[in-house]
Amino acid sequence: MNIGKSVKKLVIRDCANYDEVFNNIKDYCCREWTKDYRCIFFIKENAKCGYFEKAVLPMNTQLEALYQAEHQAKIEGRELSNQSKELIAEEKSLVSGKVNIHCKKCKKTF
Repeated sequence: MNIGKSVKKLVIRDCANYDEVFNNIKDYCCREWTKDYRCIFFIKENAKCGYFEKAVLPMNTQLEALYQAEHQAKIEGRELSNQSKELIAEEKSLVSGKVNIHCKKCKKTF
C-alpha cells in the first residue's frame, strides 16, 4: 500500500483548500502556502499539513492510522513493512467507522 498516493487521492477528493488548477498553478492550495502555492503533498514526500490532519484525514480512519504510523516510523529512523501496514489497516477496519442510520420511511437500519 502506497500511503502517499492514498493521501493525494484523499486531498483531491475531499480537501476544501485544494484546487487542481487555479491561476495556472497545478495542485493549488489556498491554505498551507508553499513558495509556489502548491499543495505540499504534491511537492514533498512524507509531507505534513495541519489542516489536512485535522479536517480531512479523520474521514478515513485506516489512512489516518497508516499516516500517523508512517510518520512515527520516520521519526524513529525506520520504515513500515507491508505486513505492518496491512495489520494497521485491518485493525482499523474492524474497530471504527461503523455508523448505523435508521430510515423512518422503510424502518430499516443501515
